[in-house]
Amino acid sequence: MAHILVYLQRTSLGLHPGSAAALCLARDFADARGATVTALCAGDGGKLDQGITAAAGRFGADVLMYCGPEGLEEMTERLRPVHVLAPWTPEGLAAVQGLPGGPATARWVETERPRMEADTVTGVVSGALPWHHYAETLEPEFLGAVDAVPMPPWVASMTAMNRDVPVFSMIGPGPLRYLAPEGVGDRVAEELSAHKMESATLEDLERDPTGTFVWLGDGHGALPDALVHRSPTARLVLLPGEGARVDASWSGADLVVAGTWTEALGRLHEPLWRKAIA
Repeated sequence: MAHILVYLQRTSLGLHPGSAAALCLARDFADARGATVTALCAGDGGKLDQGITAAAGRFGADVLMYCGPEGLEEMTERLRPVHVLAPWTPEGLAAVQGLPGGPATARWVETERPRMEADTVTGVVSGALPWHHYAETLEPEFLGAVDAVPMPPWVASMTAMNRDVPVFSMIGPGPLRYLAPEGVGDRVAEELSAHKMESATLEDLERDPTGTFVWLGDGHGALPDALVHRSPTARLVLLPGEGARVDASWSGADLVVAGTWTEALGRLHEPLWRKAIA
């Protein structure tokens, strides 16, 4: 039996969009060659992992394991997977660093059900809704040293809250705030106004690092350091513009949405993009 491994990253909104897209891709690859999809998430997130478990089953995993710091390396050595997928984020890239067949190749999922090659190690940039939705309830396994993975402070804060456990969300609740260069054009300005999006600055992101920020990039060059190194409680959506190509700094974004700015802004406000699964 062939195996495909997928690294799952937690966020304050549930499973990271890059991990959701990676699961859907892995499910497609697995169905084509009769493979098993094994998802791995590092550490013990307490009750928040109820959401991660639900998302893993929903988006295509056959097996889910919560593992220690070396869990992905250990499972790679044990299962010898044909493919390993992880979100193209600092955490995801750190998890797959040094695996056989690396380094990770960045693949941008611009549309649902893309025709995409399967790399030995793939870093997934999410730009589309997950396209698999299974009524699958997984019973996760807990590997050794799972408690040796330190959890960021926001995990303890959210665990203490009396609220529904988040499973998955592309965008997150509340109004979107945008950061844009001067002179975006009348049409884009009208689109921003029509969706009641609030203008923000990099200083605003530092003062109030919560919610979702939309960066209207020009498709060239790296993301500003203030965006890349923001608080993990802030979700960043990059709109690189028409004709953009993957840049290594996109690892600092949670979503990268293709198309012109007006097209991408319209997608962000479609109901399914704003709906949270809990």
